[in-house]
Amino acid sequence: MKLRTLLVVLILCMAAVTTFAQGNVRGKVKGLTNSKQELLAFANIYWAGTTIGVQSNIDGTFSINHPKGAKHLVAKTMGFKADTLAIKPGMAEVEFVLSPENVRLDEVVVAGRQKGSTILALTSLKTEVITASGLCKMACCNLAESFENTASVSVGFSDAVSGARQIKMLGLAGTYTQMLDENRPVMRGIASPYGLTYTPGQWLESIQVSKGPGSVVNGYEAITGQINVEHRKPTAKEPLFVNLFLGSEGRTEANVASSLQLNNKLSTVTLLHASIDPQKLDHNKDGFTDLPIAKQVNVANRWLYMADNGAQLRAGFKLLAEERDGGQMNSASTVNNFGLGRYTSKINNKQVNTYFKFGIPIGPKHNHEDDECTDEGCTEDHDHEKAEADHDHKGGASAEEHKHEHNGEACTEDHDHEHEHAEEGHTEKCNHVEKSLAFVADYTFHDQNSIFGIKSYDAKMHSAFANVLFQGGFNPSNKYTVGASIRHDIYKELLTDKYFAKGATSINDMKTAISNLDKTETVAGAFGEYTLSLNDKFTFIAGARADHNSIYGWLFTPRANVKWDITDKLTFRASGGRGYRSPNPISDNLGILATGRQIAVDNDLKIEDAWTYGASLVKYFKLFNDERASISLDAFRTHFKNQLIVDQEFNSAVVSLYNLDGRSYTNSIQADLNVAPIERFSIFMTYRYTQAKVDLKNQGFVTKPLVDKFKALINLQYATRMNKWTFDFTAQLNGQVRLPNLGDNVNADYEYSPVYPMFFGQVTRKFKKFDVYVGCENIGDYTQKNPIISADSPFSSSFNSSSVWGPLMGRKAYIGMRFTL
Repeated sequence: MKLRTLLVVLILCMAAVTTFAQGNVRGKVKGLTNSKQELLAFANIYWAGTTIGVQSNIDGTFSINHPKGAKHLVAKTMGFKADTLAIKPGMAEVEFVLSPENVRLDEVVVAGRQKGSTILALTSLKTEVITASGLCKMACCNLAESFENTASVSVGFSDAVSGARQIKMLGLAGTYTQMLDENRPVMRGIASPYGLTYTPGQWLESIQVSKGPGSVVNGYEAITGQINVEHRKPTAKEPLFVNLFLGSEGRTEANVASSLQLNNKLSTVTLLHASIDPQKLDHNKDGFTDLPIAKQVNVANRWLYMADNGAQLRAGFKLLAEERDGGQMNSASTVNNFGLGRYTSKINNKQVNTYFKFGIPIGPKHNHEDDECTDEGCTEDHDHEKAEADHDHKGGASAEEHKHEHNGEACTEDHDHEHEHAEEGHTEKCNHVEKSLAFVADYTFHDQNSIFGIKSYDAKMHSAFANVLFQGGFNPSNKYTVGASIRHDIYKELLTDKYFAKGATSINDMKTAISNLDKTETVAGAFGEYTLSLNDKFTFIAGARADHNSIYGWLFTPRANVKWDITDKLTFRASGGRGYRSPNPISDNLGILATGRQIAVDNDLKIEDAWTYGASLVKYFKLFNDERASISLDAFRTHFKNQLIVDQEFNSAVVSLYNLDGRSYTNSIQADLNVAPIERFSIFMTYRYTQAKVDLKNQGFVTKPLVDKFKALINLQYATRMNKWTFDFTAQLNGQVRLPNLGDNVNADYEYSPVYPMFFGQVTRKFKKFDVYVGCENIGDYTQKNPIISADSPFSSSFNSSSVWGPLMGRKAYIGMRFTL
């Protein structure tokens, strides 16, 4: 009832917003396709700097109120460049003719309509962007389900009891990938096991996946790469977005995003999420629920203030609460339960996050008005975050169209813009280098209470982070970033490890070990980064940071990357650097609680220390009718100087967690092909191969368990004219993994999982203000057989649900609706 009431209030608030108009402006929106003009339905038309907008009708016509003071009318739609017209008082009729979007933009490539993912053209690291269109290819209920159309990230379950999702990048667990929320480190420590399911997919504008060690600005924790998510913005032109979802297994979900511009300086967005998985399902008949019953409520509010001097202030908060109830079905029978009854799994998570960002330009500013280089002040706020930009940043659009947000640090990017004067036939290049100062603060509290049978884990985390940075440059070719950061983490963790040794016959044989894993960790450091750019063809970035960790002492983190545009259609990138992680043995490996084994953690765990380096080539070419088809190839290697090893093969009754003694590395090679052979039909194909090796006690140098050798994927999408109908189909082929040897015979031959396929499909029908979509996941109904070992003896030492390599749920159909006001 509370969610329904809040939705009604939001809708009424939106309806109550009024404007004072000075007449109507009517017109048409057309698009150039193969040198011909076609009327564009459902294009967005709005007054720049306001929230007043409409969509064009099926015949491309529109009528919009003309509010007092509004001067520029903007038209945009997917696959075409946005256009802006200056509207004088009394002007009643206009016509837009939009050019097709197929250009390289600053920090981004937009390569035609319906591109669900793309590679950023100008970033020094190879960065794949899953766009808003890509997030709509499947239901994408949360962040964990947003990677089914890429081979760069693999998604699976940590165990067959809790429902916790985990990712892998470059063959390593997601804990080695730094998660960022608009460049703020998130999903750390106790918040990491379920963090992927706490970011609703429909809250997002885009996801940016970067392989290799990232910038030193965000700390030393990125080892295999970074995943940065961009939320819907306070300045979004759509005041209300609603997504409703219903799955065949009973999952029900609602998402709301409401953006409101209170005036030309202050704006806010409110994000709401509520979901429930109400049914206990046991398709494989092992007596355990396939996924737990779950309830989640998630609320976020974000604010943006843009001052006249170019300063930006951003602040916001997020609250969530979730309950999970899994384990054995009520009617389950057990062979050996020691009189303890049903095996239950109950997990409660609560989280509070709040953040503050402030950025301000310093010194003389660059004014782009009238294409002149002056020191009048910066009139732009730059948002190169969006994967689907609405303008060509090298000329053609009005100053109103260059109003952007840049990750909350106002004008923290140095600008070297070229302005084209068509009427004069020349290009003027401004050598001005802007300087800026930014400050970021973030605080997270997370509380988790969990029970896995007779084991329990209760944990609380307070995490505070602050970062200050200054950006400047000697000239447009030589720029730098310097700064300092501090992080303070307080962990309160209590593990009650109850277990039965082999041969136990009664409850009197149960043993109990209570482990207090409390720790307080403070990391303070300084960093610097230098960027050399030569003729927009070559970029070299070198950075380093020095940090003092209150537990592990001084840590030095060097990183470097290079990008070389060999030609306009061939780009080479290389990167390398060091990364560290403070191990959190239980929260990083929560699946080990869903076993009957004793958990043995070494007393002197060291910080995880690894080097990652690699290179990539991206080639653009013409194929069929696609002028910007692309093929890319990348290869990366990560090797550890120290790693936390989670070993279930050393002792068949114990989960051993210890420091690496020997070697550990992963090699990953991936190739991608992206092409649109005919209009409105796109094909994306990718293949990844992974080799992972590690030294384990009593086993030597072996293949790492539960790491897939390869993944192949093809995604097909076709849209009818004006995107009225969109058809998506994805096929995956998932390679085998080495299964851990969980028996007593350490010399037994290794077993491998089978190679298996997965299929996904979705059809979307677009109407004027809403979309209706229907789809099916795991169309082939493939599931892992017997994911739980000794399911009939859940309290014995042989019980194990952590050896998960395939899907736990079978075929799932769904229907949903997206409404945009």
